[in-house]
Amino acid sequence: MNSFSEPVNEPIQLPRVFRGKGLSLISVTGGKGGVGKSSVSANLAIALSHLGGRVLLLDGDLAMANADQMLGVHVPTTLWNVIQGEVSLEDSVVQTPWGVSLLCASSGRKEMAELDESVRNALLDRVRELGRKFDYVVIDTPAGIGGVSIDFAAAADLVLAVATPDPASVRDVFAIMKVLSKDKGVKRIHLVANMVSSNGEGVDLYKRVSGVASRFLPLSLGLGGIIIKDPSMQKAIRERLPVLSMYPEAISSRQISKLASHLVTLEREMQTEQSIIGEKE
Repeated sequence: MNSFSEPVNEPIQLPRVFRGKGLSLISVTGGKGGVGKSSVSANLAIALSHLGGRVLLLDGDLAMANADQMLGVHVPTTLWNVIQGEVSLEDSVVQTPWGVSLLCASSGRKEMAELDESVRNALLDRVRELGRKFDYVVIDTPAGIGGVSIDFAAAADLVLAVATPDPASVRDVFAIMKVLSKDKGVKRIHLVANMVSSNGEGVDLYKRVSGVASRFLPLSLGLGGIIIKDPSMQKAIRERLPVLSMYPEAISSRQISKLASHLVTLEREMQTEQSIIGEKE
């Protein structure tokens, strides 16, 4: 059983367990805007870095990027410059003060939102190649079920679906899970219950979504984490700085750190599971 109904403890500090493992792409997606997906992505990347990982954050909202604002950094070049052949993908990576490398998309470029599938796939291939220098690549996907959002989410090794108790969010996160599972063959997704009033409400949200998913979708839905609505998070967003760095003792910071620790443990369990399957084959 999960432990999210228990009191939140201090962030778990793990030894450096990342070296020598395979590349891990984590996509953070959500059916609608306003569910806190970008905040989760940016702070999760920092939390993984705190655990000793080399982390690259990819802002996958190609036309309406905001990861640079979330991290309070200036980005001289973007993926638009990469697509235009003006700079290499590697040279467009920005080092942030928070121990996370950032690969930022552009803002206000309609052409980036309309990239055809072949260009998107080529870009993802280049990101995977660049990602070999990192332990984790966290992809903040755009909202909705457009081609960019679905392709970027489906390309990941692990999909986190962010939802809030808002009925519209529940409906939309189910929609994106439906597309990912039925059209892209994604078999496992983990829900992040965000902006909930308590751990109990987070568990209830998970049960509500997983109950529907188990009846209608061919996938396994796990509970990735719970993040309680926190004024510190809203203040950090307004000040364009990560809550994990501004307010490390805030409940949202502690729960995002717990999410990061859970993902590290989960990945090791999945690797063991795949190893067992391989032996049986």
